[in-house]
This record gives sequence, C-alpha cells and structure tokens, in this order.
Amino acid sequence: MLTILGPVHGKGMGADLCPQSSHDHVREVWNLILKPIFPLVSTDGKHFTVKNEDDRDRFPQIAVTNLSGRSGTLPLFKVYCIGSAEPDTDMWKALEDAVQLDLLEASGLFEGKPRASLFAAVAIGPLVRFYRLDEEDYFCYVEYRDRDAYSVHQDFEVIVEQLLQIRGAMA
Repeated sequence: MLTILGPVHGKGMGADLCPQSSHDHVREVWNLILKPIFPLVSTDGKHFTVKNEDDRDRFPQIAVTNLSGRSGTLPLFKVYCIGSAEPDTDMWKALEDAVQLDLLEASGLFEGKPRASLFAAVAIGPLVRFYRLDEEDYFCYVEYRDRDAYSVHQDFEVIVEQLLQIRGAMA
C-alpha cells in the first residue's frame, strides 16, 4: 500500500490539488494514483493500460483497460478530470448526466460480446465521485456516507479501496 500512497499522498504532488487546478493538473495527479493500482503487468496476471484521452467536446479523460479481460481493448473504467471552481449540486448533476450518457454509449460497443460493468470517476480538483453502469444498464453512484464526494486529501485510503474494488470487478 505504501507504494500507492507515496507520490500523491501527503506532501506529494496531490497536496497542491485544489478546485482551481487545471484539467491537465487534475489528470496528471490521477495518472499517478491509477498507474500503481492498474499496472501494465500485475502479480495476478492481469494486464492493464492507463491512457490519456483527449476529445475537444469533453473534459480530459483517462481510460483504463484490462487487456487480459474478456473485453479486450475496450476501456471499462474512465476518469473524467475537471479543473473548476468548487462544484455545487447543479454541477455534479450535469456531470453525472454526461457520464451516464457516455457509459450508455460505451455499453453499445459490447454488441455481440458478453456484457461487463462499466465504471467512471468524476474528479473535480481534489474531489471525486465514483459511478457504475452494470450489465443491465442500471446506473448508480457509490455511497459517500454523509458527504458529497471523496477528497484526495482526507479520504485517500477510501479512494484506493474503491479503485481496488473496481480493479477486481474488471473482468
């Protein structure tokens, strides 16, 4: 666990992550978080890719693919990286709607293949919410206890645990 916590926890690069951080800085920090959890070659035989995606019409994204899984090169997990002012309820709702639409579009790529759950995270500065679209196209977000979202600064271990659960579910 220490290797995962190292580069972004505490005084590392993630310490300066704030709501006003640029999209690119948010994505840079999330790449540091994701790569140790989704390595190219892992001890359990899974092979992951973590790649930046740029689309002029959307926020910068990171796509995670399990190359050794049944979905081949289709990404099962995406992180949307957003630098913005402190998010309010309306902003979260608009982003959630956009992510749901993206995941539904992506689920169409599985035609003729066994369906898999798709996962997404919306990272706004240091805050993150996790979402899932299951095999039946049911969209939901992960419970946040009594808070709106997880913070990279206060909830890093919980974020890592959530990412490990996503990793385990990526078939």
